[in-house]
Amino acid sequence: MDNMSRIAIRRRTGFSGHLPLIILILGLFLSIDSVQANPTSYSQQHDAALRYFTSGKEPKVKDAIWTSETIFKVGLLDNGTSRDGYASYVCEVLYEYGFKGRSIWVQAIDIAVLKRTGKWVKLGEARCR
Repeated sequence: MDNMSRIAIRRRTGFSGHLPLIILILGLFLSIDSVQANPTSYSQQHDAALRYFTSGKEPKVKDAIWTSETIFKVGLLDNGTSRDGYASYVCEVLYEYGFKGRSIWVQAIDIAVLKRTGKWVKLGEARCR
């Protein structure tokens, strides 16, 4: 292939000298996406409990997240009552996933306020022992 053919191919593709830069940018976007799509995993027990609470099997729970190895937050709609009792119930479920004796702090969070303002407003809490 002569030099003129190479130049013509580069002009047609438009990616001649930019291909490495494009690959780098795509790689960055993919790695950012994977970090957001895969939150921190603390253990298989944590993952299993999270899957349960986000599966729809607990209709009151609109979302849930482990914010640390010992803090579990469940997003609920505010019905005007304390959610301490529900947080205690969450502890009971967590015990079924092997968290008995692990000192987990469950926080029931107002999911509507979180989505609207980004603030974590507690509706209730329980300390799982």
